[in-house]
Amino acid sequence: MRCTHRYAAMTKDAAQRSRWAFCEAITIDLGVWTISWMPEKCERNSKMEHKVLVAVDDSMHCRTCLSYLRSMFEVIPDLSITLYHVQPTVSDFLAEEARKNLKAKKALEKVIEKNRQEAVKVLDRCKEVLARSGLPVERVETYTSQKITGLAKDIIDKGLAGQYDAIVVGRRGISGLQKWVMGSVSSKLVEHSPLPVWIVSGKSFNTRFMVAVDGSVSALKALDHVLFMVGGNPSIGITLFHVRPTLGDYCVVDFGDDEESAERVVEKGNRMCLEGFYGQVRHRLKEHRVDEKRITHMEVDRKLAVGKTILDTAKEQNYGTVVIGRRGMGRSFYMGSVSNYIIKNTVDRVVWMVP
Repeated sequence: MRCTHRYAAMTKDAAQRSRWAFCEAITIDLGVWTISWMPEKCERNSKMEHKVLVAVDDSMHCRTCLSYLRSMFEVIPDLSITLYHVQPTVSDFLAEEARKNLKAKKALEKVIEKNRQEAVKVLDRCKEVLARSGLPVERVETYTSQKITGLAKDIIDKGLAGQYDAIVVGRRGISGLQKWVMGSVSSKLVEHSPLPVWIVSGKSFNTRFMVAVDGSVSALKALDHVLFMVGGNPSIGITLFHVRPTLGDYCVVDFGDDEESAERVVEKGNRMCLEGFYGQVRHRLKEHRVDEKRITHMEVDRKLAVGKTILDTAKEQNYGTVVIGRRGMGRSFYMGSVSNYIIKNTVDRVVWMVP
């Protein structure tokens, strides 16, 4: 077994946004796979409040987001919410004509003003919904802007500029003004956002959290995000859910009589990986001052696809929020097809996708 060190590729700004000031990732080569995690000496930047940026339109799915945020306010009392609405694109033809035609310029100004007024109405309605639900209005801000480069990019840019802790979007929303379609805005946010993305679906929510873990740096970051957001509430429990890998997750070659011994190698490597990972988890709990008794460990053998196993368990055990890292340590776990599966097939619960 080889043990090496490598440095996480993070810019100063990116480190500040994710609250990692300087992190050195440790990598251990087990032959079957590579384990990586962040050591306890990573320093974090602290904040006085928790901030989320909520992308809103005039759809019912946007109302679902607001309902979830109301439930989260019970969990995170210092939660600060910014409702953000990106205005529709103005016709390029009209914008071009406005440069040389006074009449076209006035028409353009009229369109821009109408879009602004409609955006303000959407934001006011959303803020009113939160106020009626009992959320203090002083915890809610509103902001609108014209579309610059695209919905997802504009949302990400706003999130980075404001140093928000997460971006919140509805799983699906279609309105006369905008489209929030899975496979479009939400998927682009999940793929490109350097900030955690909360994707909301369903009508009722609970405060039970499941964090899908595979021993990777990504899984540790996912847990770190949960601990930062809800760790201060002693009434909230967190379940670490692990799907044990099989030999087929790493190699499609038929080992014949040696397959049983190969399976044992995978099992041993998995156990070593988790031991190192859970050691880092304990350090994280101490840093966030979270009692270990609040953490539940759950491990299951893989019988179905990993993503389906995660969602089936979340449904059976009634977890309201599933937290997952965008990348894992190998093709068998939470990267690519698995994360896509979870995002596309989650129903009546929330996914926190952590980059």
